[in-house]
Amino acid sequence: MIRKIADHIEGEVNKLLWAFVKYEATKTILLPKNNTVKEWKFKNKHFRMKSLTNHSNNENNNERLAFLGGSIIDNIVSYYLFCCIPRCKIYTLVYLKQKILDKITLAGFFKKLKLEKHLILDKGNEMDRHINDNIHGETFKAYIGAIYLDCNCDFDKVRDYMKPFLTPFLDKWAEILKDTEDNNEIPSELEHIVKLDLQILKKGT
Repeated sequence: MIRKIADHIEGEVNKLLWAFVKYEATKTILLPKNNTVKEWKFKNKHFRMKSLTNHSNNENNNERLAFLGGSIIDNIVSYYLFCCIPRCKIYTLVYLKQKILDKITLAGFFKKLKLEKHLILDKGNEMDRHINDNIHGETFKAYIGAIYLDCNCDFDKVRDYMKPFLTPFLDKWAEILKDTEDNNEIPSELEHIVKLDLQILKKGT
């Protein structure tokens, strides 16, 4: 009897703790209702141009910026997943993170910026300007890396800039997972929604 009471109390305490964590995360992040994605207003136009340069035979290409931006995006996605979906288990967090960091997803983010016509490409890649997910995904990484340098390495500003890209997914996924019981499996409903969301993103709608 005492054991049952103790378990009940522990369960109620855990509920309160999760509620507090969720409240604090929401209060801190303040995810915007306006999900409009806008181009960054660069102070140094050189960073913007270099981020859009995909010449494979040009030393002034965006590969190093993509390396930097990829690490920053990884950190930001981890942060938002951790804070916005507090009851999510680690295997689900890893699953969602992999989906967001996939080159097709990052390519979709790039297309939202409508910068395809500004890409600086090799003549051989000119036909890929509007369709190459690898180029678009790597360019998005480079673009985020360029923003980081342009704002004097202010990580918070880059994190805020990426909010509109992630908010539509996080809000929906958090709603699905809030009442999901832990059964050591990715919920089938979540898998379906994630797949649908990313298909829509790829189409650019």
